[in-house]
Amino acid sequence: MSAVEAKQYLDGLMAYVSRVSAAQLNDYFKALNLSHTIQPSALYRVEQTPVVNLDPIKPKKLLIMALGVILGGMLGVFIALIRLMLRKRAAKI
Repeated sequence: MSAVEAKQYLDGLMAYVSRVSAAQLNDYFKALNLSHTIQPSALYRVEQTPVVNLDPIKPKKLLIMALGVILGGMLGVFIALIRLMLRKRAAKI
């Protein structure tokens, strides 16, 4: 999808969401006996043009492996300490 297609899609989506949201809010205001109305153009505004990332997103294998080793080691030490504490408590009784 090119940047132009992405912008067209986003503009269409925002226009649809604005119309539906404004209609729902106006119905809500009407149910509350309020005379306030909201225009669809007042709800959303696109500040920047969308940018399409052409590079594929890849998982960071090295970071995932490092975190797994560190967290696995911490979990192993935690379990060993809990077992040691339970063993000492059983020996006292």
